[in-house]
Amino acid sequence: MAQTPPFVTNSTSSTPSTEPHIIAINANAQLLYKLTSNFPAWHAQLDSLGIGYDLQGFITGSNPCPILETLQEKLGSNYTNCSRTRVMQVKDTLTSLSCGSKSATDYLQQVKSTSDELALIDSPLTNDDLMLCILNGLESEFRDIASSIRTHENPLTFDELPDLLVRHESYLHHLETLS
Repeated sequence: MAQTPPFVTNSTSSTPSTEPHIIAINANAQLLYKLTSNFPAWHAQLDSLGIGYDLQGFITGSNPCPILETLQEKLGSNYTNCSRTRVMQVKDTLTSLSCGSKSATDYLQQVKSTSDELALIDSPLTNDDLMLCILNGLESEFRDIASSIRTHENPLTFDELPDLLVRHESYLHHLETLS
């Protein structure tokens, strides 16, 4: 079977081209030593090949890959717009959540799920912001405990909150049964 020789495409016009040159390397034909047999010899011939095609800057990272930069520019702006829109949408969902007729446990699970989604799209909430969203979504019967949580000297974490809210919810149900 005939080997296809490597090729370099060059611009034939007299003006400098901004298009990248495509270089194809046929390792079977150009690398006599295989990696499995003799690493120093293989490494030397690979270095020589990189130097011969003036690729060392791309290998060391001193020259950025032009195709990769172009892709990053094109994809970056599209992704940034989409991801920012998604962040705003999820934050809007989070701020509009309310406990309503849900149990405290169900409400907290919904808030935590939405908060985790924000973290997944690289926009995590601080603990204070998460607490504020939760407390703002509680109904008026939770006003007393929400007030004490807001004025608590040491900020509570999300993990400490469910127990407090569930106990307060149980207390409220107990008061309802007494009346």
